[in-house]
Amino acid sequence: MSGLLRGFVEKFVVEGAVDVTTAAGSQYVIGKGERNPPAIRFADRAAEYRLLSDPALALGELFMEGRLVVTRGSIYDVVALAMRNLALLPPTRVLMMRERVRMALRRIQQSNSKRRSKLNVARHYALDRA
Repeated sequence: MSGLLRGFVEKFVVEGAVDVTTAAGSQYVIGKGERNPPAIRFADRAAEYRLLSDPALALGELFMEGRLVVTRGSIYDVVALAMRNLALLPPTRVLMMRERVRMALRRIQQSNSKRRSKLNVARHYALDRA
């Protein structure tokens, strides 16, 4: 897994640097130009796979779950690095297709029928009264 993860990070980090420790214990610094780059460590292999499957969503979720640990710097440093490099990526067909699917599903997930709205109000009212 670490080879696949390393390849992904090497292609992604064009500007700046990051120190990565895999779940297996392999450690490498990707990128150039920073003396003490932010460092991250994966708690398990499943976390590595999850980051590869949907990096934009998984980064924050893995951090909140404690499965991606920032060992140097802060989560803000890691997010800033990711955002800086995300802006440099050219859009690919896969990314564009994923975004279209995500937007289509968002419309379905966020639809709020009259029945659903009433259920939400009733649930919140019940919680306030308890």
